[in-house]
Amino acid sequence: MKGLSYIKSKTALCLDTNILLNLFEPGTHSIATFNKFLTAFYSRKCDLILTDQVQSEWVRHVKSTQEKVLKKSEEDLKTHEELLKYIDSDSEKEEMQNTLNKIKKMEKRKYLYSYGKRAEKIDEIIKNESFTTIVQRTPNAEKLIVEKSISKEAPFFKNERSDSTNKVKNEAADASIFFTLYDYIKNGSLDFETVYFVTDNKKDFSNISNPSQIHENLKLYADEVNMIFSNNIKDVLSKITEEEYIFFDSEETIKNFLHDKFFEICSECKEEVHINSDSFKHSHDGRGYNTTFWLKCRNCGHCWDTGDSVVDI
Repeated sequence: MKGLSYIKSKTALCLDTNILLNLFEPGTHSIATFNKFLTAFYSRKCDLILTDQVQSEWVRHVKSTQEKVLKKSEEDLKTHEELLKYIDSDSEKEEMQNTLNKIKKMEKRKYLYSYGKRAEKIDEIIKNESFTTIVQRTPNAEKLIVEKSISKEAPFFKNERSDSTNKVKNEAADASIFFTLYDYIKNGSLDFETVYFVTDNKKDFSNISNPSQIHENLKLYADEVNMIFSNNIKDVLSKITEEEYIFFDSEETIKNFLHDKFFEICSECKEEVHINSDSFKHSHDGRGYNTTFWLKCRNCGHCWDTGDSVVDI
């Protein structure tokens, strides 16, 4: 377990993987909710607690989730490109192709420099031991998981939502997340006044007749350690902090951030690089003097000096 020496707040926010991924899913959570998520940590109103299972799932899915969104966007535009064959005029066909290419470019920009930036901020929070504690699965948690599996106990090992009694269900990963957190709180390793466990997975954690309530077979464990269950991250964040720092601005501001003038082309992979979002300062002598702005391509990692001096060191 890492990071316990940095714990300062009285509230723990324990998250399932799907909350982390949905925070940068287009149309799922507002900019205001995401700002409040970041505010909760930077204002020291809470600490983030993740199990090793959630951490590994985040690492495994964060990039593929973004790639899937971009791929879907390209596929949607291909359906329009197929209409080009019905245009007889070469000039009209060329004009339409140019328009579609520009739309494709703008859609990619909008995603990478809005939702993609959200993913980067989440990753920074997770990797910062001042904010995040990673807890490893315990022998007692493993014992509970095995017992529930052998007895085919819902919600993780029995499918209550299926009419088929022969259908095998095995949600050991979800069971690991819940019982690891339970055991750490029970044995005093996570000493907080308030502990929230938040998930968007209503199928495997929630009461079958009331998704806002924890499943009856898990309620006993949650109540024992005063773990507060929720599937509404917006509501939980509002309880943790009334403040909202503006890390991400409105959609209108984002649009102004995506004009051609803010982009350069990477000489190595030909991908676009944002002159503000992808910039960093570099001192040529290592002592803070002769510092210039550099750009780093998020696609291939290539870095180069813009030659613009940083006058306010």
